[in-house]
Amino acid sequence: MIVSNQLVNTLRNRRFWYWDHITGSNINSHLGDVNSIQSKPYNETFANRNLYLNNILQHAVKSCQFYYDYHNKTDTLEFFPVINKNIVRDHFTLFLSEYSQPDKDKVASTSGSTGTPFQVLQNKQKVIRNTADNLYFYSLVGYSPGDPIYYFRFWNAFAKKSVFLQHIQNITPIDVFEMDDHFVGNLLSKLNKTKSKVTFLGYSSAFARICEFIKTRQPDFQSTRVNAIIAISESLDEHTRKSLKRYFGVDAVSRYSNVENGIIAQELPGKRRFIVNKASYHVEILSESSDEPVETGKTGRIVVTDFFNKSLPLIRYDTGDLGSLELHEGKLFLKQVLGRVIDQITNTDGERLRGNIALIIHKYKNIKQCQIIQKGLGVYTIKLNVTSQFNEEKSLLHEYREYLGQSAKINIEYVEEIPRLASGKMRVVANETHGN
Repeated sequence: MIVSNQLVNTLRNRRFWYWDHITGSNINSHLGDVNSIQSKPYNETFANRNLYLNNILQHAVKSCQFYYDYHNKTDTLEFFPVINKNIVRDHFTLFLSEYSQPDKDKVASTSGSTGTPFQVLQNKQKVIRNTADNLYFYSLVGYSPGDPIYYFRFWNAFAKKSVFLQHIQNITPIDVFEMDDHFVGNLLSKLNKTKSKVTFLGYSSAFARICEFIKTRQPDFQSTRVNAIIAISESLDEHTRKSLKRYFGVDAVSRYSNVENGIIAQELPGKRRFIVNKASYHVEILSESSDEPVETGKTGRIVVTDFFNKSLPLIRYDTGDLGSLELHEGKLFLKQVLGRVIDQITNTDGERLRGNIALIIHKYKNIKQCQIIQKGLGVYTIKLNVTSQFNEEKSLLHEYREYLGQSAKINIEYVEEIPRLASGKMRVVANETHGN
């Protein structure tokens, strides 16, 4: 039976690369390039990275209205303006390349975890590059195409992969809002019966929920069926790391990525620093109060330039996160990544929610920003920064009550802008209940 499962996974792997070959997708070629650049010391890859950087700058000034005025500045990245979600969204057509193909390009929608939903277009080569990036960073934790993945996510806020793609990619989607005790117990039982080692990919809060269940309900639980654990979207706290190691024997890693770009950096197993994806991005750390670079090792805004998205070039794109860069043994690392502040809130029964329900706004294209504030048990304020076309308040309230409780008292407050903290981060979900 074990041989059979291994054979199935091997066949999936071969089918993946055969498909790449016959379709001419060149994923394997991109993967080779990523491997080559990532494996070399940072100072030995300047020529490769500079070529990619110059290509995207030249492409942008020639094909995007927003960058026309920078045609004589392509030799210096620092002459280009720093942009963010709001700038791109408000001037979307100016950022679109004249070579973009809206009917063919991939629409990449952000999760809304920052409180600001956002969409970009990605050309075919960008999508292929992202696939290669994924395969490279998966390989760092021992994953190969065809291996099974348990994907923990707030799936109601995203377009779930088709059954066909789930089968081809061997993905089992798990919605974090379904993870009650009964569900987690069945999941662990199923896990220990599987013959193929699986990879956990998803929110660290979902992994914390699993560890909490094991601690209280099955304290003697141990499993050797997990090959790797990758946390996305949320920071991975030390307690959860240690618990995952205790129960599954795996050093969990955090991945720093976003939907509009892709994988920017990822921790190595057992390390506490993120190796930067220098093969596909140029990463800068800029001051929190200006667009000036900070000293190496100092904390500032993480700003990335995407080498491969030619449908909608993102040059000096402020991710909205904070971090610091360092060179270690010739490799470039993000020493730390500080995301938005997300508090835990409870529903009308006083039960803590298992995910970030701000993600729901991803479905509403006329919402610019959102902040959810719990004022008391079952009492909430939702601040919305919307366009003049927004007319879906009733639908939004109905959807939020599905998670907060049908008796939830929800006040919608329309604002021009949602203020940031002194750190520059925005509290997407806040709990102002006494004692939180």
